[in-house]
Amino acid sequence: MNSKQLKQNGNSNEDDVNRDLSADILKTYCEKFSRVPVAVLDNEGRIIDTNRWFRKLCDQPEILPGTDFKTIIEINNKPVFNIEFSPVTSIETRHFVGKPIKLFPQIDYQGIVIRKNSCQYLFFKNKLDETDKILQTVTELNMDISELARDLSMKNQQLTIANKKITELLESDTLTGIKNRRFMSMELDRLISYVKRNKTPCFSIIMFDIDHFKRVNDTYGHDLGDQVLIAVTALFSKMLRQEDTLARFGGEEFIITLINQNIEQAVSAADRLRRALESSEMPQGLKITASFGVAQFMLEENKEVLLKNADDAMYEAKNQGRNRVIAHINQKDN
Repeated sequence: MNSKQLKQNGNSNEDDVNRDLSADILKTYCEKFSRVPVAVLDNEGRIIDTNRWFRKLCDQPEILPGTDFKTIIEINNKPVFNIEFSPVTSIETRHFVGKPIKLFPQIDYQGIVIRKNSCQYLFFKNKLDETDKILQTVTELNMDISELARDLSMKNQQLTIANKKITELLESDTLTGIKNRRFMSMELDRLISYVKRNKTPCFSIIMFDIDHFKRVNDTYGHDLGDQVLIAVTALFSKMLRQEDTLARFGGEEFIITLINQNIEQAVSAADRLRRALESSEMPQGLKITASFGVAQFMLEENKEVLLKNADDAMYEAKNQGRNRVIAHINQKDN
């Protein structure tokens, strides 16, 4: 079916849904399980779809959607289709007698037109008494399609939930539950793009590394090391704003994005985190500190430069004795 062509004729989204259902009826029933010729029309008597038995009846290998039905079949008891035949929510039926125009000798075919909403299904049969069976079959088929549509809607909801869970798994650190390096990389791309478009907003990042973490693993084991990572991220997550993002960037190294925060505000936030960690008791009574590097994104920079600036500042904090905050200062700010 050429949906683009039909939309250009002014049909609504509901019409498109009805056409999809009509196509399903033709393909699942009328093509495979019945030899009944069927044509589906819109309000103005244009063909939406046909099955192969109808095309065989008319001796036409192909009938394009949008073709005027009156150019193919002559209906004796006109009109069976009309705009004034208003859409209804329940099934309505009418009997008709019609014959293919281009065939000779012409043969009359009896049948029924079944109307639902904006579609009309024309079923052709030599004997009118068989149309009741057709109507019963179509009614049952319509119920089956409605049930299938409900099942499909439910499965789509389940798929949406599953996709959301998969996305969360792909973007989360399996140990701590915070965001991972993959998510942070995309988040930095998003923030940089936003700042460059708007020029005025700013953001900063904090990169921190737990001091002497290898010593913790070597002395107490990796299980306790994992507990420390979980405790540190839980502590910092409670202290950050809702719009800030904490992510594990690798091992014991982490990054925090601070939206609408300049370098001075970010340094202040980093120092609050540093002091909170220094005064907190970790699992098994351990005392843990961290070294923090802070950098503000500048319009002339890119992601790689921003990360390097924060990383350089963090390692300068380690070189100066750890458990401190160092800010990267841009040359033009000196």
